[in-house]
Amino acid sequence: MRLPSRKDHLKVRLRYIAAAVVAVLLTVATPRTRLWNHGMEHEITQSYATLNPETLLELLVIFVTTIASFLFVQGSDPGYLTEAVMNAAVANEDGLSLLGDSNHSVMEMEEPIVGVGDGMAVANIDRGDDDDPEEARDKVSPLEIDVPSNRHNRGKGSNHDLASSAVSDIYSKRQRRYCPKCKFAPPLRAHHCKHCDVCVATFDHHCHFIGTCIGERNHCRFWWFLTFQLIGFCTMVSIINSKKRAPARKDDLDNEYVPEIFMVVFASCYLWPLLVFALLMWIVHTSFAITNSTSFECSKGPRHLEYLHGTRECDYPFSNGMDHNIRNFCCLRDEAWNKFIGKRHWTPTMWKPPGKIIRDSDDCFEHPWENKYYSCC
Repeated sequence: MRLPSRKDHLKVRLRYIAAAVVAVLLTVATPRTRLWNHGMEHEITQSYATLNPETLLELLVIFVTTIASFLFVQGSDPGYLTEAVMNAAVANEDGLSLLGDSNHSVMEMEEPIVGVGDGMAVANIDRGDDDDPEEARDKVSPLEIDVPSNRHNRGKGSNHDLASSAVSDIYSKRQRRYCPKCKFAPPLRAHHCKHCDVCVATFDHHCHFIGTCIGERNHCRFWWFLTFQLIGFCTMVSIINSKKRAPARKDDLDNEYVPEIFMVVFASCYLWPLLVFALLMWIVHTSFAITNSTSFECSKGPRHLEYLHGTRECDYPFSNGMDHNIRNFCCLRDEAWNKFIGKRHWTPTMWKPPGKIIRDSDDCFEHPWENKYYSCC
């Protein structure tokens, strides 16, 4: 196990806090915004403006909340799997063992997605090498799955016309392949992080920017961090965009207006890209929460993950309806919630195989992405 040291965590925290402080200072330094009393009035120069306490308090509250949410997830346990944890997990399940299947097939050790930039940085995504010969042997083309002919296979022959729903039990085990480094077969949806050198339950990604793996036990807190951060960027951008044009007199233009333009442009160039990336990250991880999916599974797909063989986009094989997915994401899996309710000992979720996949359901609420009436894919 090669986990980040305290020194590494301290560097990450100082870097993030410094970037956040710069964003706040740029917002405060931008003149003639709603953050300044009389700063939006043309006849009052910025030199005589004073800070608006209500807007300043709003900015400071969201700043403190964002930093607190960052510290809450940074360096947290994503669901590290050890032999002791796995022994406790398989002891409660019939027919499971620490070594998994008797043939001891070995898990792929490369990690296709090791960083998703969040916060005040651009996304960094590392994908596995598709030319790896060991991985190439494991690639399996998805098997044909029968689906309704009126929507998916129109004009493809009579065999598809007889189909009514998609059924695939290609992978029936509840554990992945044997991990030679951790010396056990982890549960489905787990993966061995090459940066932490340990298997992580319901692995999502390793975030380089916050120096932390995101998995079963901290994915919900990571979402809240993205949420508060997005609110913070929206607040700062709205303050900057509230700036009013200064007087157009020549003397004021020479002495004061040009530096104001420079400050507005510089602050906008710093904050707007961060707002866009924060919004994209929030949308992506919100979709993962309501569909019970992960970045890792979406990036790899059925060609590389043995337990997804036979599935395809919009199947979301682990989804149990939006209401159950959200409850499971927010309450049942997160470490903070388990501590709140007094649950001391954690055991990883032993996910069941995807099994039967229904694509022509009448229930649009339980199958909102693909049903007999429409398909999002």
